[in-house]
Amino acid sequence: MFFLYEDIMVKLSVLSLIIWLFTNMIPDTAMKIASLFPQTSHGYNFIYLVHWINPSGRHVEYGLIRNAGCSWEPGRFAIMLCLAIMMNIYRKGVSFRKNKNVVVLLITLLTTMSTTGYVMIFVIYSYMFIKNIFSKYTLFFLIITLPLAYWGMQLNFIGEKLEKSLKVEEIMEHIEDSYSWSEENADGSIAYSMDRFPSFFFEYENFTHDPIIGYGSLVSDSYFMKTRTTAIGFTGGLMTLFSRYGVFMALFFIYALYMSSQKISSLFHSKKRYGLLLCYIMSMISYPLIWFPIYTAFWFYGLFLNNETRLLKK
Repeated sequence: MFFLYEDIMVKLSVLSLIIWLFTNMIPDTAMKIASLFPQTSHGYNFIYLVHWINPSGRHVEYGLIRNAGCSWEPGRFAIMLCLAIMMNIYRKGVSFRKNKNVVVLLITLLTTMSTTGYVMIFVIYSYMFIKNIFSKYTLFFLIITLPLAYWGMQLNFIGEKLEKSLKVEEIMEHIEDSYSWSEENADGSIAYSMDRFPSFFFEYENFTHDPIIGYGSLVSDSYFMKTRTTAIGFTGGLMTLFSRYGVFMALFFIYALYMSSQKISSLFHSKKRYGLLLCYIMSMISYPLIWFPIYTAFWFYGLFLNNETRLLKK
């Protein structure tokens, strides 16, 4: 599964890069071709292999259209790429020599212009590269990465997002605007998704009202939906894990993730047993993962015996 996932993501990345370059170089011609395919709220769906983003839409930074790849938006595609990079690192280590796959994946990740993706890959490489705090490579790694991190923070689409998200007054103003907007446009369905930080806050509120068993699979049963509005949805997934399933089930899920992270690292003879755990936790700050089958397969891998173990026991 691990090799297959990485290989498929590399092929999808190459295809997305070709269409991304074509769209940015000749946007008018690209959109004429894209319009031959089914239209979505963000762009055009090229037979589920590439989401062709509309140049006049919101996923444009510095005059460049962001790469959403096979997902419906760039941030989710970035998370898919980070998981593939994680598998490549387990297989090949942090070396770039004779490792075309990771080069393709990293270039593609760059074109997503995703804050979540950039932060994730920085954390993953930091964890996988630095063996310990006294490693002889630590200083070299810091000399290279810290300036890159500082430069990244200066980019408008990263710096502005973080600055806005961390200001409580702006968060509350944003929420109030959301309520007024949703009340004008809601038709009984979710009309607006809240940003990750206010989403975390209100999911925590949901959790405090149902801490043991959670509100379950129906979001309409949550405290927020019952007492505030049914028109606003949440992003993120880490706090949702607790608010939806309650503290005991959520802790079991995290335990399962830890077991999988440990087992996958041991399969590749790696001592970095928290790699997958870090990758998933970072992803779930912005997006839910456990409810999507491919991520679920990785998540619960550690709870099941592999074929080799079964044969040995027989």
